[in-house]
Amino acid sequence: MKNAIKTWAVCLSALMLLGVFAGCGKTEDTPEGLVILEEALAPEEYGIGFRKGDALCEQVNAALKVLKANGTAADIATKWFGSDITTIVADENALDGVAVEEGRTLILGLDDAFPPMGYRDGNNNIVGFDIDLAQAVCSYLGWELTLQPISWDAKEMELNSGNIDCIWNGMSLDEDRMAAMSCTEPYLANEQVLVVRADSGYSTLSDLSGKTIALQKESTAASALDAAESFKKSLANVRTFGNNLECLMDLEQGGVDAVLMDSVVASYYITTGSSDIS
Repeated sequence: MKNAIKTWAVCLSALMLLGVFAGCGKTEDTPEGLVILEEALAPEEYGIGFRKGDALCEQVNAALKVLKANGTAADIATKWFGSDITTIVADENALDGVAVEEGRTLILGLDDAFPPMGYRDGNNNIVGFDIDLAQAVCSYLGWELTLQPISWDAKEMELNSGNIDCIWNGMSLDEDRMAAMSCTEPYLANEQVLVVRADSGYSTLSDLSGKTIALQKESTAASALDAAESFKKSLANVRTFGNNLECLMDLEQGGVDAVLMDSVVASYYITTGSSDIS
């Protein structure tokens, strides 16, 4: 999976440079001096989280399989990534026997600064791959979709309090989240990678020994770092921020030496520029 993701990342960057990604091109604000280290820290998969035992999870999971089978998921992925990189298992009959709640509104909780999964465009509209995919699911099931921006470090509290129905925003699956929530099957592959300045001279994880890195608090980047004990011990300091954009801005300004984050977001930021995700 690791090699497949890296191959995709290279293609992703090339496609975005050609303007394939939803019409987005490079701007004068594009961070020309940031690169992703080839050596990833950990592979991951994205899934959607619901309250424990909520039947909505089964309904959405089945709908995704149908949308994969009829080509809708592929069309959405191609719009954002240039090709269908989803890992959804196609099944045109997945909804057979599933009791679908009629005429409901699905309240989707998201971090609205997480491109290309969900973020605000230049007109302050929330857009992204996950948004399009969620809208397609709701349209297929006859539901309405409501987007609810939340603080990512309070996502499970927002879910369990009933303020949102699901967490659908490039949420990496791990044991803790899968124990605390009902989660769909994975729909997209991802990696935790290190982003550094191109002129830093860093090319491997070991080069960051004694350095300071940044990551988004309450993200799986933190979990991946905890799991990589030797690498974490080699660091001088770890700084946390509210979102990945803040981490990258601090990196560009020289406040930290590297940012640990999702490869999907890192590739998008580096190739489209900060103005597209602010």
